[in-house]
Amino acid sequence: MPASIATRLAASALLIASITLPAVAMPKGDCQKPAPETDLRHCNFKGRMLMGVDLHGADLRGVNFTNARMQGCSLISARLDGANFRWANLQGCKLDGASFRDSDLLHTRLGNTSAEGVDFTKAYMFGAILSGMHGKGVRFNGAHLRDVEMDEAKLPDADFSGAMMFRGFIIGSDLRNARFDKANMTGLTIEESDLTGARFHGADLSGANFVSTRLENADFTGARLDNITIEECKTAGAKGLPQKRADR
Repeated sequence: MPASIATRLAASALLIASITLPAVAMPKGDCQKPAPETDLRHCNFKGRMLMGVDLHGADLRGVNFTNARMQGCSLISARLDGANFRWANLQGCKLDGASFRDSDLLHTRLGNTSAEGVDFTKAYMFGAILSGMHGKGVRFNGAHLRDVEMDEAKLPDADFSGAMMFRGFIIGSDLRNARFDKANMTGLTIEESDLTGARFHGADLSGANFVSTRLENADFTGARLDNITIEECKTAGAKGLPQKRADR
């Protein structure tokens, strides 16, 4: 094949490869019979009984789920940014890969949910129940978590950077290698939990209580520690704690 023809063919192939095909629109869903991988942004599920519903991959941005009963549902990889889940019950749901950015989760029940890689960035989660939630790499960046309840959760590598976590309770939970950089954790109580390798750079821990908790190799550099209580904790290798706190 002549070099000029080969060159033209190669150029044509590159041109074809560079063409971006338009995204396939998600089909509009039925609000009475909601289905996975459909666009349901026009729906209102306030107060609906949706136990066990499968909405994986659905577009639910901005949808109203206030007081909805959704125990055992699947919201895997669903888009829920800006949705309203006030007082909703999502107990035992599969949330892996879902996005709840800027959503309203006031007093939402999220206990025993699977939450691998879920994004709760800047979500309003005042009084939410996260007991038994499990999954790596959950993002709570900038979320409002005041008065949150977290009992026996397993959330290693979670990111709480910039979160508001004052006056909450974390008991018997696995938060190894979690990040709490610049989080407001004033008055927070953490008991019988594992925070090995956790990072608290610049966090406000004024009046926080750590009891019977593993803090080995945790990093408190730049954290505010006024009136912090650390009782019967393992702190070997911890950085940024007063020496009398970091020698156990």
